[in-house]
Parts: sequence; C-alpha cells; structure tokens
Amino acid sequence: MPAHAPHRSDPSPDRPPSVPGWRHFEHRADIGVEGVGASPAEAFSQAALALTAIVCDPAAVQPRTALDIACEAPDLELLLADWLNALIYRMATTRMLFSQFEVHITSG
Repeated sequence: MPAHAPHRSDPSPDRPPSVPGWRHFEHRADIGVEGVGASPAEAFSQAALALTAIVCDPAAVQPRTALDIACEAPDLELLLADWLNALIYRMATTRMLFSQFEVHITSG
C-alpha cells in the first residue's frame, strides 16, 4: 500500500467518531496513524493496530505472548508518541508483531 493512500479499519465514512477504528494518512515523516475510540485508552489501542497494519494485516497476527509496556509523558499527545515509539522498539528488538492491546492510562 503506498504511503499516500488512506486506509481505514472501517472504510465507511459514516462511522461515528465514538466507534473504535483507525486509519493511515500521509505524513511528512512517512506515514501517519490515527486511532479513534470512546476513550483515550481505546484510541491508543486503535493507533497501535494502525501501526501494526503498516507492516502486515493485524488479523493475521496470532496473539501468543503478552508484554507490558509502560510510558510516561506530560500530556496525551506526547504519551501517544511515546507509546507508538515503544511499540516500534519492542517490534524491532523482540522480532514480534502485536495484534491485541489492553491500554490503561492513568494521570498522576
């Protein structure tokens, strides 16, 4: 898939923003990911699926091993960047792909 072609987990443009989903979009760095959900945690989970979908079909990835990833940031935007960077690092260092995410966001 070319980096400039948008891709959504749900191609329906009528999907309400409260329904979880994700999409790829053109970005000057390479390709952008967007997660949509009813909560920040759900949106982060969807963004992680979009990240996996850059390299493969997430539906083809069998969940076998659970890993914990902890991130900290002063706001949600930076936390999302830290979260996605942590996933990229784990994918590279463990040679694993991920297809299921349980995200918990706490403040404090």
